[in-house]
Amino acid sequence: MIKRFNQIMQCFILLILINPAIADVVVIVHPQNPINSLTREQIADLFLDRSKSFPDGKLSVPINLVDEDSSRQIFVKKVLKRKTTQLRAYWADLIFTGKGKPPKKVDFPEDMLDLVSNNPSIIGYLDLEDIDDSVKIVYRIKN
Repeated sequence: MIKRFNQIMQCFILLILINPAIADVVVIVHPQNPINSLTREQIADLFLDRSKSFPDGKLSVPINLVDEDSSRQIFVKKVLKRKTTQLRAYWADLIFTGKGKPPKKVDFPEDMLDLVSNNPSIIGYLDLEDIDDSVKIVYRIKN
């Protein structure tokens, strides 16, 4: 009985070590951007091209990570409240009708951090572990 329990515990510990915990995902802006917080709905409006400006009226330029990025998958599910396939269909419809276009994408978290930290108009998102003091958090997605 004890031997079986030890085997189960070893498997459990191995699973924890193999599957690294994903930190919270945070929505970020340039530190000089006067916005200090945004609601989930405001962020969704910016990333779904339903709004082109921050609440203070200044231009907003949302940037996405590539589809395969785990932070993007969390962002799409918890902020945009969509599945990836639904989001593709949403953008296909807007592009076809000429009513909108999706945000540009970057391949790596470092690229996102660089863009946001150098442009007060850009809004993006990253895993909490990937940010530093060159950006400001305006929303936190608990994972």
